[in-house]
Amino acid sequence: MNKKGSSALCLCVGMVLSAGLLYGHHSNSIYDESNYVSLRGTVAKFEFVNPHVLIHVDVKDSEGNIVTWTTLGGPPNRMNKGAGWTSKTFRTGEELTIIGFPFRDGRPGMLYQKILRSNGEVVPLADTVVNFSRQQGREFKIVKEYGTKSE
Repeated sequence: MNKKGSSALCLCVGMVLSAGLLYGHHSNSIYDESNYVSLRGTVAKFEFVNPHVLIHVDVKDSEGNIVTWTTLGGPPNRMNKGAGWTSKTFRTGEELTIIGFPFRDGRPGMLYQKILRSNGEVVPLADTVVNFSRQQGREFKIVKEYGTKSE
Protein backbone atom coordinates (compact mmCIF):
# COMPACT_ATOMS: atom_id res chain seq x y z
CA MET A 1 0.00 0.00 0.00
CA ASN A 2 1.36 3.41 -0.89
CA LYS A 3 1.66 6.40 1.44
CA LYS A 4 -1.60 8.02 0.21
CA GLY A 5 -3.53 4.77 0.69
CA SER A 6 -2.18 4.36 4.25
CA SER A 7 -3.12 7.92 5.15
CA ALA A 8 -6.63 7.52 3.76
CA LEU A 9 -7.08 4.22 5.61
CA CYS A 10 -5.92 5.77 8.92
CA LEU A 11 -8.26 8.72 8.40
CA CYS A 12 -11.24 6.42 7.73
CA VAL A 13 -10.50 4.23 10.74
CA GLY A 14 -10.14 7.31 12.95
CA MET A 15 -13.47 8.69 11.77
CA VAL A 16 -15.26 5.41 12.42
CA LEU A 17 -13.80 5.12 15.92
CA SER A 18 -14.61 8.72 16.87
CA ALA A 19 -18.20 8.42 15.63
CA GLY A 20 -19.03 6.20 18.60
CA LEU A 21 -17.70 8.80 21.03
CA LEU A 22 -19.75 11.55 19.44
CA TYR A 23 -22.90 9.42 19.44
CA GLY A 24 -22.35 8.51 23.09
CA HIS A 25 -22.56 12.16 24.11
CA HIS A 26 -26.17 12.22 22.96
CA SER A 27 -27.22 9.06 24.70
CA ASN A 28 -30.12 9.43 27.10
CA SER A 29 -29.12 6.34 29.07
CA ILE A 30 -28.32 8.41 32.17
CA TYR A 31 -32.01 9.35 32.52
CA ASP A 32 -34.85 7.21 33.84
CA GLU A 33 -37.20 7.72 30.91
CA SER A 34 -39.82 5.43 32.43
CA ASN A 35 -40.61 7.94 35.20
CA TYR A 36 -41.20 11.65 35.48
CA VAL A 37 -40.40 13.69 38.55
CA SER A 38 -41.62 17.18 39.37
CA LEU A 39 -39.54 19.88 41.07
CA ARG A 40 -40.80 23.11 42.55
CA GLY A 41 -38.18 25.59 43.58
CA THR A 42 -36.33 28.78 42.77
CA VAL A 43 -33.76 29.41 40.08
CA ALA A 44 -30.30 29.49 41.67
CA LYS A 45 -28.48 29.95 38.35
CA PHE A 46 -29.39 29.94 34.66
CA GLU A 47 -26.66 28.98 32.19
CA PHE A 48 -27.39 29.67 28.53
CA VAL A 49 -24.23 27.85 27.42
CA ASN A 50 -23.05 25.04 25.16
CA PRO A 51 -23.43 22.14 24.97
CA HIS A 52 -26.70 22.23 27.00
CA VAL A 53 -28.77 24.98 28.60
CA LEU A 54 -28.75 24.44 32.38
CA ILE A 55 -31.22 25.62 35.00
CA HIS A 56 -30.01 25.09 38.58
CA VAL A 57 -32.99 25.02 40.93
CA ASP A 58 -32.95 25.21 44.73
CA VAL A 59 -35.56 22.80 46.07
CA LYS A 60 -36.52 22.14 49.71
CA ASP A 61 -36.41 18.46 50.65
CA SER A 62 -38.79 16.81 53.13
CA GLU A 63 -36.64 17.97 56.06
CA GLY A 64 -36.47 21.61 54.90
CA ASN A 65 -32.92 21.39 53.57
CA ILE A 66 -32.11 23.08 50.26
CA VAL A 67 -31.00 20.71 47.51
CA THR A 68 -29.78 22.21 44.24
CA TRP A 69 -31.02 20.27 41.21
CA THR A 70 -29.32 20.62 37.83
CA THR A 71 -31.82 20.47 34.99
CA LEU A 72 -30.74 20.44 31.38
CA GLY A 73 -32.07 20.46 27.86
CA GLY A 74 -30.97 21.33 24.35
CA PRO A 75 -28.14 23.55 23.13
CA PRO A 76 -28.62 27.34 23.22
CA ASN A 77 -28.97 27.76 19.46
CA ARG A 78 -31.87 25.28 19.31
CA MET A 79 -33.52 26.64 22.44
CA ASN A 80 -33.28 30.12 20.88
CA LYS A 81 -34.48 29.22 17.38
CA GLY A 82 -36.99 26.60 18.49
CA ALA A 83 -38.44 28.28 21.57
CA GLY A 84 -37.21 31.88 21.68
CA TRP A 85 -34.95 31.44 24.71
CA THR A 86 -32.20 33.95 25.48
CA SER A 87 -29.74 34.39 28.32
CA LYS A 88 -32.52 36.31 30.12
CA THR A 89 -35.29 33.69 29.87
CA PHE A 90 -35.04 32.87 33.59
CA ARG A 91 -33.88 35.08 36.45
CA THR A 92 -32.29 34.11 39.74
CA GLY A 93 -34.94 33.73 42.43
CA GLU A 94 -37.77 32.99 39.98
CA GLU A 95 -40.05 30.16 41.09
CA LEU A 96 -40.47 27.31 38.61
CA THR A 97 -42.04 23.88 38.45
CA ILE A 98 -40.02 21.55 36.22
CA ILE A 99 -41.12 18.09 35.10
CA GLY A 100 -38.63 15.71 33.55
CA PHE A 101 -36.65 12.50 33.52
CA PRO A 102 -34.44 12.10 36.62
CA PHE A 103 -30.86 10.86 36.58
CA ARG A 104 -30.78 7.07 37.05
CA ASP A 105 -28.01 7.23 39.65
CA GLY A 106 -30.06 9.29 42.12
CA ARG A 107 -28.10 12.54 41.77
CA PRO A 108 -30.37 15.62 41.87
CA GLY A 109 -30.61 16.24 38.15
CA MET A 110 -32.98 15.79 35.24
CA LEU A 111 -33.67 16.28 31.55
CA TYR A 112 -36.51 18.79 31.51
CA GLN A 113 -39.66 17.98 29.58
CA LYS A 114 -42.02 20.69 30.83
CA ILE A 115 -41.40 23.98 32.64
CA LEU A 116 -44.05 26.14 34.31
CA ARG A 117 -43.67 29.60 35.78
CA SER A 118 -45.29 30.39 39.14
CA ASN A 119 -48.25 32.02 37.32
CA GLY A 120 -48.94 28.74 35.46
CA GLU A 121 -47.45 29.88 32.15
CA VAL A 122 -45.92 26.97 30.25
CA VAL A 123 -42.44 27.87 29.01
CA PRO A 124 -41.97 26.81 25.38
CA LEU A 125 -39.30 24.18 24.77
CA ALA A 126 -37.47 23.35 21.55
CA ASP A 127 -38.52 20.16 19.79
CA THR A 128 -35.16 18.54 20.49
CA VAL A 129 -35.87 18.62 24.23
CA VAL A 130 -39.45 17.55 24.65
CA ASN A 131 -40.57 15.53 21.75
CA PHE A 132 -39.38 12.21 23.11
CA SER A 133 -42.52 12.13 25.22
CA ARG A 134 -44.74 13.45 22.47
CA GLN A 135 -43.35 11.01 19.92
CA GLN A 136 -44.02 8.13 22.28
CA GLY A 137 -47.56 9.41 22.95
CA ARG A 138 -46.78 9.40 26.66
CA GLU A 139 -48.58 11.35 29.33
CA PHE A 140 -46.82 13.18 32.13
CA LYS A 141 -47.30 10.61 34.90
CA ILE A 142 -45.33 11.96 37.82
CA VAL A 143 -43.96 9.35 40.22
CA LYS A 144 -42.20 11.69 42.69
CA GLU A 145 -42.55 15.33 43.61
CA TYR A 146 -39.84 17.46 45.21
CA GLY A 147 -40.28 20.85 46.85
CA THR A 148 -43.94 20.27 47.70
CA LYS A 149 -45.76 19.29 50.86
CA SER A 150 -46.48 15.85 49.40
CA GLU A 151 -42.77 14.99 49.32
